[in-house]
Amino acid sequence: MKMIDDLTQMDYPQYNSYKDSGVDWLGEIPEEWHTEKGKWLFNKMDRPIREDDGIVTCFRDGEVTLRSNRRTDGFTNALKEHGYQGIRKGDLVIHQMDAFAGAIGVSDSEGKSTPVYSVCVPKKPDQISPHYYMYFMRSMALRGFILSLAKGIRERSTDFRYNDFAKLDLPLPPYNVQIKISKFIESRTTQIDQAITLKQQQIAKLEEYKQIVIQNAVTKGLNPDAPMKDSDVDWIGDIPEHWEVKRLMFVTENFNKKVLGSESKLPYLGMESIESKTGQLSNETSEAEGLASYFKEDQILFGKLRPYLAKVYLTTFEGLCSTEFMVMSVRSEISNTFFKISITI
Repeated sequence: MKMIDDLTQMDYPQYNSYKDSGVDWLGEIPEEWHTEKGKWLFNKMDRPIREDDGIVTCFRDGEVTLRSNRRTDGFTNALKEHGYQGIRKGDLVIHQMDAFAGAIGVSDSEGKSTPVYSVCVPKKPDQISPHYYMYFMRSMALRGFILSLAKGIRERSTDFRYNDFAKLDLPLPPYNVQIKISKFIESRTTQIDQAITLKQQQIAKLEEYKQIVIQNAVTKGLNPDAPMKDSDVDWIGDIPEHWEVKRLMFVTENFNKKVLGSESKLPYLGMESIESKTGQLSNETSEAEGLASYFKEDQILFGKLRPYLAKVYLTTFEGLCSTEFMVMSVRSEISNTFFKISITI
């Protein structure tokens, strides 16, 4: 938590004076900075490929690397590599079709790529940092600017081609400032990624602990000193001596009433409407098509098609649901909530 607080409360240095960049969407820039069109900063390359070149992929998270460095399956391979081009380490790569989603980065590999990529190198390598412009262009993408620009140029298209990049007015800080900014971003994002990883590990441990607490509570009770007996059920183990084990059919009734969804005004729950494990209603909505199952308040909906998803909902209203749910009424000798938790773990 301290790491996150330190990162979010950081003060960023301010320049002594700023000036209007002359570009509406860019606004003010530091006095010593300039602006320049992309075509005066980068050349578009079209290198021949080499026989032993592997395929380089530009991913939406900004990584540009040999495809084999990420994974070896799940890709569509071209039967013929028409128009493929060479990529070198340090090239700025812009995915024409996915740039709007962040697929812009600096290659860490040498290889070949589809012609859908714009492969760019600085006109003056001692004055232009590809990493700085990678971060700048990805920022534009994640703010939605590239998408709006692409649609403004070609209706119903998200393509962002080199010609679009070439016409853009881009900030041009001094080279040493470009390097400092790039290193700063890399350092901070590394810290943030580490914080995210730590939090994910903590969440996973807490989820595991939560499941243990629930499992123990519904199978062992709340009194740790209660005398126990064998339940004769392997996955349950010992239970308090005064408890019973009963089959599902003896504590529930199957409620099987079908209606035509299009003829009802009752709210409808599809499988996507129930969150796995939590049993909470999601924000996903759908409409009934054909037959649907009717349910009343205080009944249990159990996703029977893929039970491992643990989609279980204790209804709080009258409505309709997908026939992929089993609708059950719980008999009076058992608590609805206890039953819901018991079949969710």
